[in-house]
Amino acid sequence: MIIREATEDDNQALLELSRQTPMESGLSIFVDRSPDYFYLASLQGENHRVIVAERKGEIIGAIGFCYRKIRLFGREVKASYIGGMKVTEAGRRTTALYRIIRRIYKELMEEGVEIGMGSFLEGNEKARRIFEKGFNFPVFHPVAVIKILHIIPLWGKGRETCDISIAESSDLDELGGLFHKFYKKYELIEDFSRERLESILERSKDFSLENFLLLRREGRIVAALSFWDQRNFKRTIIRRYGPGTKMLYYMLKPLKIFPPEGEPLNVVEIRHMVYEEGRFDDMKRLLSCFLRRIWPGYKVVKVGVDSRDPLLEVFKGLPKVETNLVFSVATAKPDPDLIDRLRSSLIWEDMTLH
Repeated sequence: MIIREATEDDNQALLELSRQTPMESGLSIFVDRSPDYFYLASLQGENHRVIVAERKGEIIGAIGFCYRKIRLFGREVKASYIGGMKVTEAGRRTTALYRIIRRIYKELMEEGVEIGMGSFLEGNEKARRIFEKGFNFPVFHPVAVIKILHIIPLWGKGRETCDISIAESSDLDELGGLFHKFYKKYELIEDFSRERLESILERSKDFSLENFLLLRREGRIVAALSFWDQRNFKRTIIRRYGPGTKMLYYMLKPLKIFPPEGEPLNVVEIRHMVYEEGRFDDMKRLLSCFLRRIWPGYKVVKVGVDSRDPLLEVFKGLPKVETNLVFSVATAKPDPDLIDRLRSSLIWEDMTLH
């Protein structure tokens, strides 16, 4: 068995590996990153890499990782996001994952990484055991549950009466300030600024200022929402409906909201939702206007929110399917006090990149 870094030549093999290893929850799905397996993960941080296990010319396992500079209770630390863990059925009977993890762990320690971050679907016992068993490496501790909502915006076309606008370049300073202030309450993220927004816009395909909707009061931006149609490089394919979601599929079949098994969701993802303190109702209004505007062009709206985040309340009462993602953290040195503090803090992760 060979443990090595993946190259562009492995693109098709990694896309096929994703198809072979769907994520299991109420829905069995796989994220098709065609045509470029590496693109979305490269936006998750700096120096993104994929380490693979190859046996007899076949890739039987893979894990990706990248580096980030994040804020951790007022100080900047070097962190790594570790994800995209895939292993074939045959690979599970080998030491492939252990050897990949050992390779990544060695590099992270050499680079002085203090925090490792990763996530897995709640109920995925195989992934949980890998994260929490440790294999003689630092154990990942769950610190948050991210609710992944698939919202069904059953508003109909209706008449557009919302007082929202599309962002322009002249809004970037004000928008950067609003993002900076809003995201201060979250841990494990990089601070936002105008420069970071510009970098996000520059690097993100099919994502521009036209993807930002703004609500103003007395001439200033009080709430903003960004959305992303990723069909050109990411599709969520339904492999199999579970018992509960299968019933929902048949109930909504006349509306063609959920596709047959084997076909992709017609989905748009919410990337950012920010608002001024005390402007929660304006955020609700902006979300409602957005949902009315995009129907029926999109049948499903996807968003991820920390289960403890007050923002979750804006989705209350909306028809939706929920799955839970367990967000976990490992520290280079055992630090139970830090884990406890993180468990009582808000976590934000750009779920559109996963």
